[in-house]
Amino acid sequence: MKTEFLLLSLIFSFTADVLFLKTPFELTAILFFIAVQYCHRRLQNGSLLSFTAGGFSGMFFLLLLSYFWHIKSSLLTAAAFFYIALLTWNLCSSFTVKRQNTPTLLRICLVMLLACDLNVGFFNLPRFCGDLPHSLAFYCTHIAGKLIWLFYLPSQLILLYLFFRFPKKNPSSVLL
Repeated sequence: MKTEFLLLSLIFSFTADVLFLKTPFELTAILFFIAVQYCHRRLQNGSLLSFTAGGFSGMFFLLLLSYFWHIKSSLLTAAAFFYIALLTWNLCSSFTVKRQNTPTLLRICLVMLLACDLNVGFFNLPRFCGDLPHSLAFYCTHIAGKLIWLFYLPSQLILLYLFFRFPKKNPSSVLL
């Protein structure tokens, strides 16, 4: 595993977080999160072709679903779907075909990031959907925002740990 991709993923993630929390540039923030997923893909020794194929196929599938679920489509929605498809793609491959190249801690981190980002999606769902069932609306407005941080902060600490403690040779045999 290359520590420069860990460092880049931390920098891109921090930049995206600042953009999300402090500016109206949500699309730019999502593009930085896509860059984070590219770094995670490179940490698994994944190719650019599989990265883009997984992202686009997942994005088109989710856009099709959004049509049936009456979710407003936009460039922001497409970018978010591309990102979540990449995260899901990286997570699935970290447990299957890239298992030998992916340390257990990185797999745990990807699971936590997916849980975090699903809650980000739920938190923002009322902005893109008109009528939500009462229980889902309650979850989106009162619970999802709190769960974001429950999953996000530990995932970032795991990435920091991997960056500072990552051995140079044969990492998967050393980490968990």
